[in-house]
Formats: sequence, C-alpha cells, structure tokens
Amino acid sequence: MKAEIKRFCIWDDHSQQFYPEDPEYFFAMVDMDIGPADSEGGDIFTLMVCTPRWFEENIMTNRPDEPTHETVRKNIFGRHYLFVHTYDEDEIEKDVQWIVDRVKGKDWGEIAPRLSRYFGWEYEDYNQDGGLPASF
Repeated sequence: MKAEIKRFCIWDDHSQQFYPEDPEYFFAMVDMDIGPADSEGGDIFTLMVCTPRWFEENIMTNRPDEPTHETVRKNIFGRHYLFVHTYDEDEIEKDVQWIVDRVKGKDWGEIAPRLSRYFGWEYEDYNQDGGLPASF
C-alpha cells in the first residue's frame, strides 16, 4: 500500500495562508491530509517549517517580551520540524512528498505510524481506552 497527500496547506501562527515577509527568516505550520492512495480522505498530519535563524532567535533564546516563546537553556528536540534556508512552498511540498513516496506498508495501520516519525499525526499515541499510553 502507498500513501498520498490529499491536502497540503501552509499557515502562519494565526491560521492564515502563509506569505513570509522575509523568505530567509520565518516560521509556518504545514497542515496535511494524508491517506491511502486508493481511497478518499486521510488523517491529519502537521509539520513545523522554519529557518535555522528564526529557530535560534525565537526558540533557543530567552524572550521575556514574547510569552509564547520558550526559554531553552540546554538542548531541544526537533521532531516534526523541517529546517529550510529559504521559503519556497513548492520545495517544501516536494520535500514532504519525498517522504510520503518512500513510506510503504501492508496497510494504513503500518504506514501512518511511520509517517508520524516525520510529521505530527492526529492519532499518535492514541489508544482505545481514550487516554495516553502508560509510559507517559
């Protein structure tokens, strides 16, 4: 089985269509529906896209004037991030497509968790009891 991108949108932090003022200094969210290629619809996946400079100045440093920014004193994990040097929506979508094209499995139950290694998945850590896994 193969996955397919059904919907691909890049948003700013106010859920508006994204157009950066500076293509070499930005942060945006990618919102996607990805599902089996042979069916309608898909699951929601997300990805944060930013330049390394934006990340360093907005996440890795203390910004008391910006309460939504984190203060990081040591290392930070970068799961579900794509770092780019300049904004190019077509290139970002090609990078995502490259991953989606390579992830295969016998069914969607194998494919979706593999995609979640790269993109945030709406059902990641879901269990049928309605809570988070015991390891949390």
